[in-house]
Amino acid sequence: MSLKKTDPKIYEIIEAEKQRRREGLEMIPSENHTSSAVLEALGSILTDKYSEGYPGRRYYGGNQFIDQAENLAIERAKKAFGVPYVNVQPYSGSPANFAVYLATCNFGDTIMGQNLPDGGHLTMGWKANISSKLYKSVPYHVKKNGYIDIEEVKTLAREHRPKELIKGTDR
Repeated sequence: MSLKKTDPKIYEIIEAEKQRRREGLEMIPSENHTSSAVLEALGSILTDKYSEGYPGRRYYGGNQFIDQAENLAIERAKKAFGVPYVNVQPYSGSPANFAVYLATCNFGDTIMGQNLPDGGHLTMGWKANISSKLYKSVPYHVKKNGYIDIEEVKTLAREHRPKELIKGTDR
């Protein structure tokens, strides 16, 4: 049975979101516009399977097809990026960024990243994120034209000597 019949209210909300995206543009770095094929795969039976661990080394049985899908994704990513190793498991940028902090910084160290309202990420020391409680955050900004203020980045980096400096492109 279709979502439209089983839960018309959620269906209506999803359709309204589709319309909002067709009519507007919000360029948020951590958001994507997913293709229909990806949406179809994400909405498939594969999402029902608990598959913690890596292919061939899962903590639970019944993952032979999940392993095939993940191994296929790994091979495709290695080919696409020309690299020997790839991790394709679906984690967000937050745990990835936090893993880097834990590997490179001590609690209390200074980190420097783009200010959230200027296009940065919560994990770059924003007050609502754990990174702001564990590390001293020094944010940098963008200019009115939307480009990173590289001179401000240089000045703040010299002044605060961050252990970790997170910077996107200025182009």
